[in-house]
Amino acid sequence: RYKKTGALIDFGLKYNPQLINKINDFDFILITHAHPDHYIWTLEDEDRINIPVYLTRIVLDYGKYKPKDYRIFQTGKKYSLKCLDITAYKVIHSIRCPAVGYKIKGDKTIIYAPDIVDFEEDKGTVLKDVDLLIADGSSLNINMVRRKEARGYYGSKSRSYKIAKEQLLKSMSYAYRDRKNNKRNFRRLWITRINAAARINGISYNEFISGLKKASVDINRKILSEIAVSDPDAFQKLTEIAKK
Repeated sequence: RYKKTGALIDFGLKYNPQLINKINDFDFILITHAHPDHYIWTLEDEDRINIPVYLTRIVLDYGKYKPKDYRIFQTGKKYSLKCLDITAYKVIHSIRCPAVGYKIKGDKTIIYAPDIVDFEEDKGTVLKDVDLLIADGSSLNINMVRRKEARGYYGSKSRSYKIAKEQLLKSMSYAYRDRKNNKRNFRRLWITRINAAARINGISYNEFISGLKKASVDINRKILSEIAVSDPDAFQKLTEIAKK
């Protein structure tokens, strides 16, 4: 809360039950992306929320349900909401579920950017005059951000670039081989976790996956395995959806 303005960032499946009784005391909600732990309407309808919910068109179209009072945010455009100036910036997060971070300005300026690999836009512009950055990283040990190939080198720089490129391609081929093996192992682990959690809730793995598809719930196995381990209540709700 800032002065007389109350803003809530994200509202997902796993929330404090006491919050729903007070949520309409806020002035608005800002949604960063459509993963169900950040955006409840991806999987469930929540009609007790009457305040405006600001989100991007991509998030709105991704969810199975929609908030009562949704307002579309355009990235890069500044909006004045009560006594706050708010701008949404694209962040590198997930190809299937794009996200934004919010730059919020009052007397001080903060940026809130969850599940972030990097900002898509120039960081100098995004981080200008920021007093506080709140973020958590998705890929801290390995750089998984793909960059455009450099162009316009000549002479010795061109030769050096060619050698570096050949070395990079060779290392990438090894990385691809190892990544393929790791991916296979991770898939086995994901299926094991999902199967165990599904069995606890009285449903088989195949019935669970098939039921989610029939309900038009599109969550990949990696996310499902994370929910199975870290959020049993949310996973139980997913099994209930799959059983319908």
